[in-house]
Amino acid sequence: MKKIYFLFSLLFCIPSLLQAVPAVNTPLEFIENRGQWDGPFRYKSVTGKGDVYLAENNFTYLIGDPSNKDRADAVKHGQVKGPEMLKFHAYRMYFDGAAKPAIKPGKEQSWYYNYFLGNDSTRWKTGIHPALMLDYTGLYPGVDMHVSSENNNLKYDFIIQPGTNTNIIRLRYEGADKLTIKNGNLVIGTSVGEVQEMKPYTYQYTDGGRKEIACRYVLKNDVITYDVTGDYDHTKPLIIDPTVVFCTFTGSTADNWGFTATYDNAGNFYAGGLVNGTGYPVSTGAFQISYGGGDYITGSEYACDMGIMKFNPTGTTKIWATYLGGNSNEQPQSMMVDASNNLVIAGRTYSHNFPVTATAYDTSMNGNADIVIIKLNTTATALIGSTYVGGSGNDCMNFDPSEYVYGNLKHNYGDDARSEVILDKQGNVYVTTSTNSTDFPTVNATQTTLQGGQDGVVIKMNPTLTSMIWGTYLGGTSDDAGYVLALDSAQTHLFVGGGTMSATGFPFTTGTYHSSYIGGTDGYIARFLNSGSYTLEKCTAIGTANYDQVYGLQMDMEDNLYAMGQSLGGVFPVVNAGYSNPNSSQFVIKMDKNLSTNIFSTVYGSGDPSHTNISPVAFLVDTCQNIYISGWGGNLAITQMPATIGTTTGMPITSNAAQSTTDGYDFYFIVLSKNVQSLLYGTYYGRYSLNAGYGEHVDGGTSRFDKSGVVYQAICANCGGSAGPAFPTTPGVYAPTDGSFNCNEAALKIAFQLGAVDAKAGANPNAKGCPPFTVHFVDSSLNATSYAWHFGDNTPVDTTFSPSHTYYAAGVYHAYLSIYNPNACKTRDTAYLTIVVDTNSVKSDFTAVVTDSCNPFNIALTNNSTYGTTPGAASFTKFIWYFGDGTSFNGLNPATHSYSSAGTYTVQLVMIDTTACNSPDTMSRTIVINNPLVKAGIDVPDSVCLKSGLIFTSTSTNASSLLWELGDDSTSALTSFSHTYATSGTYTVTLIASNPATCNKVDSVTKTVTIKTLPTADFSFAPVIPIPNTPVQFTNLSKDADIYAWNFGDGKVSGEVNPSHFYRKTGEYQVCLVARNNDGCADSVCKYVDAEIYTAADIPTGFSPNGDGNNDVLYVRGGAIETMDLKIFNRWGQLIFESTDLERGWDGTYQGKPQPIDAYAFVLNVTFVDGTSMQKKGNVTLLR
Repeated sequence: MKKIYFLFSLLFCIPSLLQAVPAVNTPLEFIENRGQWDGPFRYKSVTGKGDVYLAENNFTYLIGDPSNKDRADAVKHGQVKGPEMLKFHAYRMYFDGAAKPAIKPGKEQSWYYNYFLGNDSTRWKTGIHPALMLDYTGLYPGVDMHVSSENNNLKYDFIIQPGTNTNIIRLRYEGADKLTIKNGNLVIGTSVGEVQEMKPYTYQYTDGGRKEIACRYVLKNDVITYDVTGDYDHTKPLIIDPTVVFCTFTGSTADNWGFTATYDNAGNFYAGGLVNGTGYPVSTGAFQISYGGGDYITGSEYACDMGIMKFNPTGTTKIWATYLGGNSNEQPQSMMVDASNNLVIAGRTYSHNFPVTATAYDTSMNGNADIVIIKLNTTATALIGSTYVGGSGNDCMNFDPSEYVYGNLKHNYGDDARSEVILDKQGNVYVTTSTNSTDFPTVNATQTTLQGGQDGVVIKMNPTLTSMIWGTYLGGTSDDAGYVLALDSAQTHLFVGGGTMSATGFPFTTGTYHSSYIGGTDGYIARFLNSGSYTLEKCTAIGTANYDQVYGLQMDMEDNLYAMGQSLGGVFPVVNAGYSNPNSSQFVIKMDKNLSTNIFSTVYGSGDPSHTNISPVAFLVDTCQNIYISGWGGNLAITQMPATIGTTTGMPITSNAAQSTTDGYDFYFIVLSKNVQSLLYGTYYGRYSLNAGYGEHVDGGTSRFDKSGVVYQAICANCGGSAGPAFPTTPGVYAPTDGSFNCNEAALKIAFQLGAVDAKAGANPNAKGCPPFTVHFVDSSLNATSYAWHFGDNTPVDTTFSPSHTYYAAGVYHAYLSIYNPNACKTRDTAYLTIVVDTNSVKSDFTAVVTDSCNPFNIALTNNSTYGTTPGAASFTKFIWYFGDGTSFNGLNPATHSYSSAGTYTVQLVMIDTTACNSPDTMSRTIVINNPLVKAGIDVPDSVCLKSGLIFTSTSTNASSLLWELGDDSTSALTSFSHTYATSGTYTVTLIASNPATCNKVDSVTKTVTIKTLPTADFSFAPVIPIPNTPVQFTNLSKDADIYAWNFGDGKVSGEVNPSHFYRKTGEYQVCLVARNNDGCADSVCKYVDAEIYTAADIPTGFSPNGDGNNDVLYVRGGAIETMDLKIFNRWGQLIFESTDLERGWDGTYQGKPQPIDAYAFVLNVTFVDGTSMQKKGNVTLLR
């Protein structure tokens, strides 16, 4: 499976091509070229990043310059006068040495496209159904290719059959500026930026599942081949699959630090960070478009607001961006999206005027630093809720906010800003963080007072943030912190994780894995009842006698709990784990829901027990129980950080890593298989610099993986600005470069593709209608190989990909889609849809009458619509009128409307009744307003051949008389007539149209016509008197001709200039020659030719198929042959060739393979035109 993405690698690609971006997660469509487009390609696909033209032996890519969008915008907004030159680059990838594959479309959709391009009707094509995949069968011997898409990006799989050498695949690039291999990746240089294809990911399916095979690119003379260096089963198919990912900046020109990221169900990316001043690229209409202010004394001692940005799933568009802040300092720490696509943000503020809603739980600042929880609407134009939460001390802060102060539980840079917000199915909001406030608000609390210098806190707010449902301290006699949260599948229990230094007083419970403080700094996990009294039911310590903290919690589908974090000392237990890196300082543990049993645990990293490699920031256990972790390493050259902070050097990576090398200060991503039996994936991501201060990092907060294994990672990147090396982003993205003097938040999205099948179903255009109601079901499922649609009306199951189905009776139907993939870890999944078929309908209707055909041009309108049957429908039904001139009217009846000019207008009435099955219903009528002007018009061909008559037709309007001047002193007053010019040449034709009753009285028009030269056809032939069994040689004597068409009178034709023809029967034949010039003018001549043919048939005794053009094919030759049958046998009597066509001879191959030098037996049976026949047997020698 090979994925090709335009313009770079490693997620969030944001190209700026001037075309519509496909819908969210919409598969690419492959549209067949049936002649509607120029060019020798079979299919075309349009992505948000470029066009792809797919031919039998090549792909052509067309990509745009990143500045194209800005150039177009400048013209659109009047900043530049005149047209702007847009820049594109095309390059082609040839499948060198490929055969002519059969291309078969798959998953053809029910909808279709019509193309009426240009004025050549032969190229108008209709009813072209797009396909979602293509199969190239027989691309090379033993190699097939499967072309499809993923996340709106083209991908193609090479499927290599057993016994086939991978070296047969040769990809030759033409049109690229430069090809290089860097870190195992193929880098394609173009005039508009680099395209990068990641190193090949090669695998095969065995009895144990998918097995990765080591493979690398080999580049020689602009040709790429694949070198499979790993051992694999040559009896099973092999699949080559490079992984490609994307990345972008926010584009802020102010210093912008990366804190937190999340996603929604559509795959949109939300990035949150702090912004130091003006210059954040807010969107028009955003909730807060201006920087609120800040200072260099409070908190982190850096003036800042929150900056929140939303990108579309492929990163091609910034959907919106906004500031959030008051007149002091803020930072976002965690984000999550609710079921309505509203964004919930938890963070810290020092501002007394932070924007809160009027009915918020707490509308005023409480102390030094407060928690703020914000819910933005889906367009970020308004607050649904926003509230302070806190006491008189410091809340939402661990130990100390300064980046230069460390101690107690603040081990990593950014640990002061660790907190998490999550949501339940009802939209309730949960937050855990830390506080040193003695008066932090509590409700139904397990612990109502601060026990030590700092405690963790856990709160639960209602969806609108107007009330606190539950709030409690969580701590002992020393410092404690809350970092992470998880809900079980029933959402009846809430789990909290973090760190504690409390040797006494922390509420560990008996019967758990560690029911008491272990020593040093411990991690912990607590389980609360999520209702009633919110009882603390279970609490366990996690770790060793050294330093340990929990930085991530996840639940699997069986309600087992997973935790990840850091542990120093090299003694964290490795239990029931097939994979570990002994003595390493990062851990993963799986426990039962009662927190009593270590089901498995392991450590990973460089094997250094004295230094942590990464500060973990995102954690996932997917539906297959694969385990994903992201984090970053290095000390950012901050000398005050603990000496136990290490680097990413030596972390485990896989051969298909997106980046296999590190400077020690990069981001790192790891995926472990179910029950940590193996390493599935490991990679670095970042720029290369030996300056630790330029390292990639986050400044606090959480990023997230979705359940399908896609990471949405916020990164504080490119710190140092232009002083350091550039952070790797994709050319052409929304913001490919850091626009600030220092850092810029990067949005990184990586799809690991290791999860289960995921059923997703939709109804197009909607799921409600009137009978008979046809629903086009849309299948957006992931990783499935078979599909079963159940329509809920007792009709048979449909196994097509995206079927259409018609419901004939009113009712509510519960349809569902079941998908299956036997190779997935989760093999089955189901998606449900409710289809409503109702008889309550509306009918929009109106009349429109032209009342004045002179300026101003008026029409009278009357609404004749029929309301629905819902009581009171007339009171709530809405009407919207569109007049076809860019204006509209909302209301029952506009009475009249005036147009500024005459013309044809489409008036549309939209009737909206939300209770009706067919709402909205639309009626359109065409209004023609004639302007009484005479208009001259000519319809005549641009050119004809000499001696052909030209048909002149007037297309004038409102004309009462006509006068034609034909350019050769001829005239006419007719509406339509024919005229023949005497000589070739160019003539100017003028038509004068008159009507004294019109405003302009007279109008004229001219047109140039060309009379083209006519060729002369003629030929001779020899012999004139026939010689038996001798071909006739024809000599072309035509003049002024370029193209020839011969008809030899026996059903045979030729396009040669001077052909030779062998007749099969004796007789007289009429031979005709059509001579045509390049202007399309033609002449013809016919002559009779005699042929004398005697019966004869034979084949040569030998031939030499060596490709030299001489005697390469063995043919039967003779005369008066009616039918023939030639069979060729090898020395074992095997039939290896047979032909019944004189024009089809043997080329010395069998089943596509050249045969050895040898004598081959033949049997020739011939029937002659006179009814006689013959058989001949013998041997023919194949020579090389």
